[in-house]
Amino acid sequence: MVVPEIAIFEKMQAAVRDRDVDAYLALLDEDSVFVRHQSGTTMSRLEFAEIIRKMMVSEQMEMGERRCIYENDAILVGSSINSYPDGTR
Repeated sequence: MVVPEIAIFEKMQAAVRDRDVDAYLALLDEDSVFVRHQSGTTMSRLEFAEIIRKMMVSEQMEMGERRCIYENDAILVGSSINSYPDGTR
């Protein structure tokens, strides 16, 4: 019996739930781009890694419910609203 591959989004969900930043970053391709929907600014994988590492270790950071908008073999589009220690979302 062949077990189907777990979707990347599901693996990301588990990494966020467990606050396992290394597992999360391992899912990102070296050419990954993080796009902030509110400003349209982009970050490289390396730039994003610095931020997500700080976010996941912070006890004050609340990672909001994550949604998978679209996923295929080439792209994953997700969305979440997070609450930051400085009161912003």
